[in-house]
This record gives sequence, C-alpha cells and structure tokens, in this order.
Amino acid sequence: MIKIGVFFLLLSSACVFSANLPVEHEAVRLMLAVEASVDRADWDKASQQLNALDVLKISPPDDYFYFNGLVNLKLKNLSVSEKNLESYVITVGQKGKYYVEALKLITLLEGEVETPSESIEIESSSVLSSEKRTGYIKSLQALYLTDDPVKALVMQINSLLSVHAYTGQRVKRSSVRAGLMYSVSVNNGQLGLQEKNYESGFPTLTATKLDVHGLDPFLKYECKKQKFTCSIYHPADQHFVWIIIDNDDLVVRELVDALTKLIQHLQMQ
Repeated sequence: MIKIGVFFLLLSSACVFSANLPVEHEAVRLMLAVEASVDRADWDKASQQLNALDVLKISPPDDYFYFNGLVNLKLKNLSVSEKNLESYVITVGQKGKYYVEALKLITLLEGEVETPSESIEIESSSVLSSEKRTGYIKSLQALYLTDDPVKALVMQINSLLSVHAYTGQRVKRSSVRAGLMYSVSVNNGQLGLQEKNYESGFPTLTATKLDVHGLDPFLKYECKKQKFTCSIYHPADQHFVWIIIDNDDLVVRELVDALTKLIQHLQMQ
C-alpha cells in the first residue's frame, strides 16, 4: 500500500513537471505556477505544484514556505500551515516579500490549531482564556508597533476587512470596485462603522456609531458558500446583518474574535 501511495504521489507530481528544464529553473517555474494557482484560489492545484517542488529534492525558494503555509491553511491542514509560516518568518525574516502577511496568518491561526470550532455562534465558553486573549492582543501590538490595545485591534480589523471585502464574485478583479467595503473606528468610546457600497454602479457611503455599553460582545456569524458571503450580525440585534465579507471561515472567525475583544475593551472604559 505504501508503494502504491508513493507511485500516485509521483504520478500526480509528474503531471505538473516540465521535462526539459534543469531542476533549478524548474523550481522557479513551479513557484510561479503556485502563485498563479493561488491567485485563482485553486488550492488543490497549488498543493500539487508544491508537492512537485518537494520531489525536486533541492533547497526551495524563499517564498515556498509562505505559500505552503497559505495553501495548507486553505485546505484546513492547520498544524502544517503554522509550521510552514513560522519557517518562512524565521528563514526569510523582515526582508521577505510576505513577511507581514505571514505574521498576520500566524496570528489568525493562534488558537485554531488547539481549539477548532464548527459552531457559527461564539459563546462565552468557546472564547479563549484571558491569558490567550492577552497574548493575541500583544501580538497585534507588536505587529502594528503600538502600546494601545484598542488601536491595535482596530488596525487588525480594518486590515482583514480591506483584504477580504465582499465582491459578490467568485473571481475578483483588482481593477474594478465592486460589492461592499467596511472600516471601523473608535471615537469617544463609541464604535464607528463606515460602509462603502458599490453594488448599484456608483459608490454610496454610510456611517453609523454604536454605544457598546450594555451589549453582548459575543457576536454571531454565518457563512453561505453559494453566495460567497460570510455575515456578522449586529451586536444590538442578532437578526440584523451588520458586516458582510467574502466567504472565508477562518477570516470571519478572527474578525468576530477581534470585534468581541474590541467591544470588551470599550465596555471597560
């Protein structure tokens, strides 16, 4: 059975090889192919190409560990993802093209490997311990070079909202503004939400403020693959959709967790 498994691994890897290139050039070609597959969100194809890189038995390019971490995260191989992202940060360091993104993904994975959850509603019992919450916020403060936990949470939330804005499309077009874009802010202890809506063909802008005192900070969310959406429900009305992003369960989990921590901090002020 082991021999059969190895045979199929080599066979699937062979399908993505170019027979005429020396291995050092083939490695570069495969990395470019991995990037193209990631741009198309074709995670299975990217995984095959990364496996083909392993078969070459040469020192992988610097970006290999980042993409291996990203692809395994998307394929729900969380421990493998974490190991590769950490290898990228340690091996490449701050000069790496994806250094900041790798740190953000490691932060995203924090707690996921140890405490995965299938529930779409975050209850008090499923929230990380006080020690882990503090560790998460400290990692954001280090990432964004600030001593202010509220500022660090706001910056992380806005980063996630910007990168994963809802477009309503399976394939994104970077040159076209579409869908919904959000950003949060804090002013005088109130939580502000700004929404830019491009769905009607021209942008509309709305802004709301929320006094979070007395509200349940543990937010509900729901993802619908058919509509390519994840929805976060309003903290004052669990039947009203507050924020919509592209369908990504891991991202929406971190958004909900970060928003919960932000509301808790504002409630203590």
